[in-house]
Amino acid sequence: PLAPAPISRKPSSRLPLISLNSKVIGSKAGDRYVVTLSDGKESVILNRVGSLLWERLTSSPESSSAKSLVGFLCESYPGLSQEEATRDVDAFLQKLAAHQFVSLGSDEL
Repeated sequence: PLAPAPISRKPSSRLPLISLNSKVIGSKAGDRYVVTLSDGKESVILNRVGSLLWERLTSSPESSSAKSLVGFLCESYPGLSQEEATRDVDAFLQKLAAHQFVSLGSDEL
């Protein structure tokens, strides 16, 4: 029998605006961040790339869009393509949104 082809989710060419949940606490542990809701119900340890993106998102108001995070990631990792960076940022934001750490607004124009 033939194995089914893997399903690949293409990132949207339109990237969302990002709003941080006011109840989120990010604590740095070494080179990684532990992100928690203040009520303690949700907690995630971010990998190095996620931690780099989290630090950028929380320290720079102009980074409140996925587009700016994609650009930042491409600058930080010169060998990374725009498509790979977009996919990585999309996965990062979807994970944060699933834990209610961020809300994703309407697409950028």
